Order: sequence, then structure tokens, then C-alpha cells
Amino acid sequence: MHPATASPFGKTLKQVLAQDSLGFDSSVQAAVVAVADTSAELSQRLRTAALDQALGGANRQNVFGDEVQKLDAEANTRFCMRLSATRACIAIASEELETPIVHEGRTARASVMLDPLDGSGNLDTGLSVGSIFAIHGGVYWPSHDQAFFRKGRELAAAGYVLYGPRTILVLASSTQVMAFDLDAHGDYVLTEPSVVCPQAGAQYSVNEAYQDDWDPATRAWLSERRKVAPGGARASLRYDGALVADAHRTLVQGGVFAYPGTLARPEGKLRLLYEVNPMAFVFEAAGGGASTGLGSPLDQVPRSLHQRSPLVLGSQSDVARYEEACANLALAQQ
Repeated sequence: MHPATASPFGKTLKQVLAQDSLGFDSSVQAAVVAVADTSAELSQRLRTAALDQALGGANRQNVFGDEVQKLDAEANTRFCMRLSATRACIAIASEELETPIVHEGRTARASVMLDPLDGSGNLDTGLSVGSIFAIHGGVYWPSHDQAFFRKGRELAAAGYVLYGPRTILVLASSTQVMAFDLDAHGDYVLTEPSVVCPQAGAQYSVNEAYQDDWDPATRAWLSERRKVAPGGARASLRYDGALVADAHRTLVQGGVFAYPGTLARPEGKLRLLYEVNPMAFVFEAAGGGASTGLGSPLDQVPRSLHQRSPLVLGSQSDVARYEEACANLALAQQ
């Protein structure tokens, strides 16, 4: 990479962190830089992967029994190796790993949670994918497992990287969200110093194929939502099938993204530590909302590393309407 001061377009991520614009301690800053540098390398790797026939099965399954794409495994290795090498992290948990990587004896207190390559099912068709991360830091815990079993509201930082026509890194503290674009030299340059989720939006993003399996409250909410959007605009369905892509569009344009549970699997599909909490942290810091249907996921104390949770993200008005539908069902069932 070229020197951070050479970018003609604005402050780089490293400059922003050095100026303490987000209030992160040194361990969290180093972890963010490691995530950013890895994602910059991964962005180029994804653009050329099909050319060298890198796609396909990795001949193993992850902890959920799903076949792991070669690039899933490669992305996980890249992130974990770089985070470990910085010595900023005492523990790293990934949805691709059954148990966390723990570095005993380090003075650093940052613990990182990763979804190294979200939406990898989109790779074969050249659609957008992403990486998701969350970072705890700054406190002592009696055991390393407890580093991860903390409320999402206690996170120091969280964000995601969207690999598409642009590679965009979205980074949140508890009070501010910034967006950076990857430039031609491999540096992330600040393009939006204060990302704010619109208070309402016409779009909704949900896999309607599962609606027969949803609870009555979710079905009733969707029936209303598809007819009319907040403000009277006609509702519009937008769904990419990759969390980062769908969530990013919702963050920027407003509306709502939903991945609810089903009657058979009320806990849903998304992982609390690696997907749900990081996205909820970003949306709430940007003035949007996040809910499981029973309140913010950030208020849950995780019970296991690979716990799942329903998730609704978006404009505050949309999320509030979903929670209202859930509350009405609960009252009706009493």
C-alpha cells in the first residue's frame, strides 16, 4: 500500500483512527486496521478467484453442517492470521471455527468476532458478498470464553465490508458510523463521515418464500408492509440474499430488512455474535432500529458462541411497526 498521506480523496481510515475520531483504544484500533487490511486483500482475491477456478467445495463442513466454499475457508484463515499477528487481540471467534483462537499471556484486551465471508452463495453468479466484524475491548474477564458472552451493547466497534462494484467498509462506534471506500492503491478513504439511516423508507428486504412458515405476527406485518410504505409511498421489494448487501442498502436508503425465525426454527438462521449483533450495533449507532421482535438483540447476554437469533433491521418506524405486530400477537395469546 502507498503511504496513508498520499491519497488525494480525503482522510484514510488509518488517519481517522490516529486522530482518535471514534474514541477507540489502541487495541481496538489495531484490530480495526487488521480487519481493513485483510478485507482489502480479500477484495482483490474475490475479483480474480473465478479466473483461477478457486470456487467450489473445500471438502469440509462448518460447525453448522454447511459445505464450506474454498473462499470461506481462505477468508477465515486470512482474517485470523492477520488479527493474531497484530498482537492486538487476545481472542478471535469466527462462525467458521467451533472454538475461539486464544492467545494466552497477551496484554491486549481486544476480542474479535467474525463472519469472514457472508453470502458466499452469491460468488458463483458474481453478486455482492461481504465480511462482518465486531470487537469487544478494554476490560478484563476471568476466562477467555467470557470475552464473547457479553451484551452487544458493550461492543467497542462493529461494522462490515461490502464487496461489489465498490468495496465499502462501514465502521461504527457506539455513537457514530463512518463509511470508507477502497481506492485504487488499496487504502480505505473516508467518503461518509456520518452515516444516518433514514427514519422511513419505501423498500423492504425479506425472503417471502418462507412466509408460510412464519408466525402470525410476522405474516400480518409483511401483509401490511407490502401494501404501503411509511409516508404513503408504494412499497418495493429488494432482496439480494446476502446479509451485508441487503443491510447496506437498507442503511443507506431506509426501509427494513428482516430475517425472522420460523415456526419450526424460532431462533432463526443468523448468528447472534457474528451477524446479528454487529449489524444491530451499526444500525442503532446510525439512528436506525434493530429487533428480534422482543426488543433489541444488543440487550441479550449470549449463551453460546454459535447462538442464532431472528433479526429485523432498518428505519426506526419500520422496526417499531414490526415490534408492535409482535406485541399485539402476544396480547391476543394471553
